[in-house]
Amino acid sequence: MNKFQRTALIAIILLLAVIALRPVFSQSPVGTAAARYEYLVVSTSVGDLQANLTGFAKDGWEPVLVASSEGNPPGVTTVTALVLRRPMK
Repeated sequence: MNKFQRTALIAIILLLAVIALRPVFSQSPVGTAAARYEYLVVSTSVGDLQANLTGFAKDGWEPVLVASSEGNPPGVTTVTALVLRRPMK
């Protein structure tokens, strides 16, 4: 093995080591998102949905998820769950 081949092999090994070890030293995006935002879960009826969204938006909350229950028996109000977030203060 000549000097050029040995140098190329060492460079490839170092490059692969850097690629392999990068996730160990970098932060995960899930951890940083949880540290940057406050989360709030609210249950509301469908009729009050817009009023609740408007009220929370005034306080700086933004909707992340809106989930609605279906298949309720007659006479039971459909319940909607809101997941809201805002930046940490």
